[in-house]
Amino acid sequence: MDIQKHHKQFGNQAENYTKYRKPYTDALHDFLFDRISKGEKRILDIACGTGKSTEPLVRGDTKVFGCDHDPLMIAEAEKQAELKKLDIEYKVADVESLPYEDAVFDVVTVGTAFHWFVNEKSVAEIKRVLKPNGILFTFWTLTVKDTPEEDSVPRSFFSRLIGKEYLVN
Repeated sequence: MDIQKHHKQFGNQAENYTKYRKPYTDALHDFLFDRISKGEKRILDIACGTGKSTEPLVRGDTKVFGCDHDPLMIAEAEKQAELKKLDIEYKVADVESLPYEDAVFDVVTVGTAFHWFVNEKSVAEIKRVLKPNGILFTFWTLTVKDTPEEDSVPRSFFSRLIGKEYLVN
């Protein structure tokens, strides 16, 4: 699969994502929230698509932001947030050039999408917008059976970049 070509072609499927893509489990987001301190937090969900990974982040005092490079996906995410009355601020943005100030987010999440932009420039940009001691929470919900050529990309990149001790199965 040509990842660079394929990752730009999701927008025309935005409504189908809303209809047919499974939501992420509550356990996944509970896992994240169990690891962050209570109180007001700012969370950015990168490559948010139609908001399936963003919506469960709206909890308590959390201020949630989502970004995706595809304007059609963002339009669908905004529509869904409005229908569900969720306070989420969405922006069209590429991960290599995030439109946010330095050190503004407590948590950055990336769900089953990191393989589309896994590179040093993206990681540097994520680090730039994270507060000191902020958390980068990436998760992968597909299996080797689903996408064998893509499954190893996030884990191998992070193993090399930050060390295996930070990876949780």
